[in-house]
Amino acid sequence: MKRLCDYLDSDLVKIELKNGISYLGVPIDVTYADESENGEDQITIEDPNIRMRLHTVTKSNIKKIVEIG
Repeated sequence: MKRLCDYLDSDLVKIELKNGISYLGVPIDVTYADESENGEDQITIEDPNIRMRLHTVTKSNIKKIVEIG
């Protein structure tokens, strides 16, 4: 898997979590372990259909990230 910050240039990504849930969104921010509350790298994506609906996912919960656009 690429570094989370490498996805910030993507227009749209699909994040598949280890628990089977998937999120589709536009990557808008990466928080690094030393700045996050839980000590892990996190990526925040915005739902393309609902403005300002954000999903923040920790790196350890991510199964894979697929760039769609």
